[in-house]
Amino acid sequence: MNGVRCRTLAHVIINLSVVVGTVCGSGIVAVALPPDPANCTVSMPFLSAGTTVSVCVVPSGFGRPLTSAFRYGSPCLTSEMVNATIQVTWRDGTGMPVAPPVEACNVWIEPLSGALPACLSSFPGCKGGGTRADGLSVNSISTFTRAPWSGGHSLSTGDMCQVYYWDGTAKRAIGPPLAILFNSPDINGDNIVNLTDTVAFSRGVTSGVYGYSWDFWADCQVNLSDVAIYVQNLYMACP
Repeated sequence: MNGVRCRTLAHVIINLSVVVGTVCGSGIVAVALPPDPANCTVSMPFLSAGTTVSVCVVPSGFGRPLTSAFRYGSPCLTSEMVNATIQVTWRDGTGMPVAPPVEACNVWIEPLSGALPACLSSFPGCKGGGTRADGLSVNSISTFTRAPWSGGHSLSTGDMCQVYYWDGTAKRAIGPPLAILFNSPDINGDNIVNLTDTVAFSRGVTSGVYGYSWDFWADCQVNLSDVAIYVQNLYMACP
């Protein structure tokens, strides 16, 4: 090339893909770096600080989207919808935005008390199954807005939700825990709403004792509103 000597640089990033840059003369080509969980951030940009939300999930994916979650907690007894969209901003080890899109299957949410039974068999290769992000990251941001495909529930009203990232070898937490609770008509978490759940729901409703697990309307009481949601979702299962 007119006497200019060229050489090629290869940089292997964490997902085992190879980014090849070419340096000709004094020209420099930047090499893509993977996300560094320590530098990545998580936010709920449309939610007031200190707000706890409740999301009713269904294995079929026809539950409540994060964009219309219910505010949960004092004062309760009323249902107020809020936008609980989650945004993950990806940065590399130098603090710069990550250029290559992050796969939706490699980032997901789950309660700190344990993973939701998130229809894993319906989403092959997805570490978080039905609680994955909406899609590929755009401008270094992954977003969660839709209703998860899942059953089960948070183990207590003091539970929290964590965003996780699969870095190619291990599950890594991203950002601080979020004040998101989950419940579902699939009470026992076997990814189908059936007779077993009907028995558990009936006992809960008639016990006279409040239980978050069947307060689908998130108004701190169990009544006909919750019964209607349960009946609507009977026999719903993973796709």
